[in-house]
Amino acid sequence: MSRIFSCLPVLALFGAIASPHALRAAETASSEESAKTEQNFIEPILIEETMPNAPGEWALRLTTDYRRGNGDAVGALPNLELFYGIIDRLGANLSVPLAYAEQASSSHYGLGDISTTLKYLLVKPGEQAPAIVLGEETAFPSGNQHLELGEGAYALRPYLATLKQLGPICVQGNIGWERQVTAAHEDAWTYGLAVSTPIIKEKLHALVEIQGDWGAPNHTTLAPGLKYYVSEKFTVGLAVPVGLNSNTSEWGLISQFQIEF
Repeated sequence: MSRIFSCLPVLALFGAIASPHALRAAETASSEESAKTEQNFIEPILIEETMPNAPGEWALRLTTDYRRGNGDAVGALPNLELFYGIIDRLGANLSVPLAYAEQASSSHYGLGDISTTLKYLLVKPGEQAPAIVLGEETAFPSGNQHLELGEGAYALRPYLATLKQLGPICVQGNIGWERQVTAAHEDAWTYGLAVSTPIIKEKLHALVEIQGDWGAPNHTTLAPGLKYYVSEKFTVGLAVPVGLNSNTSEWGLISQFQIEF
């Protein structure tokens, strides 16, 4: 039953986007709007961003992610990510987190599980067709599992992502399958959805995101947030993740700073 209720925000968001008003806005959007490049799409805070970087473009992101629930706390304080556009349609990123884990009377802090991601733009976004991206994330057991700083296993997560601009609203999401290739060989289906809309044109954007997995147990997080463009190349984001079931951390705070060069 909790899984059904956790899907209600997703259904509500899709319902709002698919409303006649949103569809009319999409149909009447200007050609300039529909021809946006990767840099113009609003990147989410909680879930994986859909589009690869443009060829030769670098981006550096610093994220702090703190979650708390049932007396325990976990987080990445911070997580450093480096993005690079290799060639047209193909991009990569490296994620190096400093993990934090607090349980009962003990707490630990240190290197977490490092991961790398490759993503390829199968279909470029157009006036009618959404962008479609194929990605592959690989996680390495660099974090200490005994201190709850890592999973203690190599893992692969192939995924398929999509993005569509509907007038002022940007919708993007992904679905994937994560599998440990060592240790316990655990696996789970993962998903993410983000919807953003401008509040102050070209400067401040509101986001609603949902992220979760179907595993044993399953987790679901809803995160409203804001992203502010200090300049064309520098953004600041803030999100408040809230757990939607008993398996997920009850609340948290995510801050994010990104610069492109």
